[in-house]
Amino acid sequence: MNKAIKQSFFNSNEFAALNALHNLFQHHQGLLEQVKTIPILPEMPLYSDLMTMCLVPKEVVERAINGERQYVNKPKIRSALKWYGGLVNLNPALFNFAVIVFEKCIEAKIIVDDAAWGRFAEVYNTESKSNQTHFVNGDIVCRSADVDAILNSIYVKH
Repeated sequence: MNKAIKQSFFNSNEFAALNALHNLFQHHQGLLEQVKTIPILPEMPLYSDLMTMCLVPKEVVERAINGERQYVNKPKIRSALKWYGGLVNLNPALFNFAVIVFEKCIEAKIIVDDAAWGRFAEVYNTESKSNQTHFVNGDIVCRSADVDAILNSIYVKH
C-alpha cells in the first residue's frame, strides 16, 4: 500500500485506538489473554448492530492510552471505543477501520481476489445504493438491565 494511503490512516480515530493497543500488546503479550471475542447470542438480553463483541478490561485500554506519546491521540482513541463500566468493546473500532481500509483500497484501485473481500464489497455496494452508512455505531443496549453489569457477567463467564 502506498505511503499516502498509509499516512491517511493516521487521521482515523479507529486507527489511533488500534495502533495504541497494538503497541501495548507488542510489549506485553500476556495482556492478549484478557481480550475476549464473544458472540451476541439470541438468549442474551443485549442488542447491537454487530453480532460479536470484542471485550477487554478498561485498565488494559487505559494503559494503552497512557502509553501514547502524542497527547492529540488520546481523545481520538477514547472516542473510537465503546466504554461500559470496567470493560471496553473494541469491535466497532475494528469494523469501522475495516471500512476505512476498504475505501482506501477502492480509491487506490487495489483489487483483492478473495471471497470475504467480495462479500464485503457486495454489502458495501448494497448499502451505497440504499444510501445507508457503511459504518456501525456499535452501541450495546440492554432490554431491561444495566448493560455494564450484564457485560461484566458475560465477560467473566468466558
